Amino acid sequence: MKYLISFIFLTLFGIFISCTSPNEPAVNESPTVTITANNSVLSIGDTLKLTLYIEDNTLKSGTVDFKDSSVIEFNNLDSVLDTTLFHVFRTVGSHSILISFSDGNSSTIKHFDVTVSNDYPELTIIPNKTTISLGDTLKLKLYAFDFTLSNGSVDFGDGNLIMFSNLNQVVDTTIEHVYNSMGTYSVSATFSDGYISKSTSVNVEVSHFFAFSFAVGMKWRFLYDYSYLDALLGETKEQSGIHEWKIISCNATNIDTTFIVEHTRNDTMHFINVGFFDTTYSVKDTIYLTIVVSVNTVQFDWYNGYNGTDIIPNYFYANSNLYTHNMYTYDDNGPFYYYYSFQAGGYQFMSEKLSLIDFYKP
Repeated sequence: MKYLISFIFLTLFGIFISCTSPNEPAVNESPTVTITANNSVLSIGDTLKLTLYIEDNTLKSGTVDFKDSSVIEFNNLDSVLDTTLFHVFRTVGSHSILISFSDGNSSTIKHFDVTVSNDYPELTIIPNKTTISLGDTLKLKLYAFDFTLSNGSVDFGDGNLIMFSNLNQVVDTTIEHVYNSMGTYSVSATFSDGYISKSTSVNVEVSHFFAFSFAVGMKWRFLYDYSYLDALLGETKEQSGIHEWKIISCNATNIDTTFIVEHTRNDTMHFINVGFFDTTYSVKDTIYLTIVVSVNTVQFDWYNGYNGTDIIPNYFYANSNLYTHNMYTYDDNGPFYYYYSFQAGGYQFMSEKLSLIDFYKP
């Protein structure tokens, strides 16, 4: 550090002479730091604009510590720094920003306090319809946004729940769902940003009209029951189980569309003769049937080339080889229900029933 002591002499010739001595220190002030900001109260995601003006003839370096693990350093400065810093806080709380600048001899330290709060996440759900037919597809458009969005869920009100985790600010997607039962369902969405949660809901009514869709990959599961009694011979046949249909191909024309259905049976059959011997069989196989869909009708070729008496279910007593059934109105028997009861000669009795219990849309 330099020390200056000045002596001034007046000579005989009227000339002033100045001398210096290295014993008196020169004055050196700390850098002048001026701080302005657009706001001191922010929400997560808001941008803080911090303007710094530092003036010092020997300005050398400085730091700005936002106290959230973000630090900006300045080096090799030259007399004046005039700049604006932009910063976004990701955590809730009070942050005392530390500003420090040095001219190599002395430093100036200042604090600027910022309070960061958090708003509720933005959340909307928009269904394609609020009234749908049983078996129809609900398409739910979901939008959630928050800078710290962390997790969420969508509850369709029928026991089906979709969970979201490890999110990153935005969820913008469409979710599809198919209801298997009539009723009014509250579809709700809840999303959290790690601090607070927001929920919203919409009611969806599933009507008694049934949308029996046909497409490759479509699956239906049926409860099957067959019984036959020959009172004269004392013979009884019973067969029941779960049948699954799956559309495996289709062929469309300008008149109608033909679907080939893979029909898998998983039944148990009992045969009881006059001696009351109960013989049990397991019926597990795959057969095929054809469904022809036109503008106004849906027709089933139940046995697709098989002799009606060769297999069970044989649907032999359907009105015709191509059997037309109205499947678009839900009743007490379910949205799809096939049944016949037949009696011959007063001693032969036969009945067969096929009722839908579940379905899957690809």
